[in-house]
Amino acid sequence: MLDDCPIAQERAAVQRLVSVPDQGESARTILLRRGARPEDLDDVLPIISAKTPSTLEEVLDDAFRPRLDTNPPYREGRFGDGSFAVYYSALEEDTCKKEIAYHLREQAKDLVEDPDPRAYRVIACRYDGITVNLLGKESEHADLTSNTSAGYPYCQSLAHEAVARGHDGFLTASARKPDGTCVPVFKRTALSEPRAGNGFLATIRGGRVQFQAK
Repeated sequence: MLDDCPIAQERAAVQRLVSVPDQGESARTILLRRGARPEDLDDVLPIISAKTPSTLEEVLDDAFRPRLDTNPPYREGRFGDGSFAVYYSALEEDTCKKEIAYHLREQAKDLVEDPDPRAYRVIACRYDGITVNLLGKESEHADLTSNTSAGYPYCQSLAHEAVARGHDGFLTASARKPDGTCVPVFKRTALSEPRAGNGFLATIRGGRVQFQAK
């Protein structure tokens, strides 16, 4: 299908919501509230600290760094089967929130209320790369915006082909927000100039994810 899509050098400002520690509480306090045993914290906290990016450049680096303790080495998702890195971003902040809300709800699908809010920060950066434009193809290939993971194998096969050809990313319709545009990125070199944007607290209320500005 890629041969039927426009392929060009694209430049755009992209955004992503990144989970961050709530500065109002220490990691120790949060872990204790979530049920961690006090005697385990001295072992756990150094590991968390070592894995937490300390700069915005490291946030970008971290998305492309393989995990040595898991197989596959990268996180799986719509366009990634875990064998290569995918930096999931979008053109619009609201699209980022809709995507995060869906995945957060899936992770906590048994919860109607969650009193423990998750803190997120918008990371905006410059995308500059050879890009396959999939926009509009969802009308012919419904798997591109499938509501469930049933469409993931098709999307992953497209990404595999794009990576093999040396392409940097896709422009594709969001499955969670009408008229939203997602930008899955396959190469770290296509991203630059990261900067911090708005902060949010995400809370599950009445079975729905609600965002509150910080």
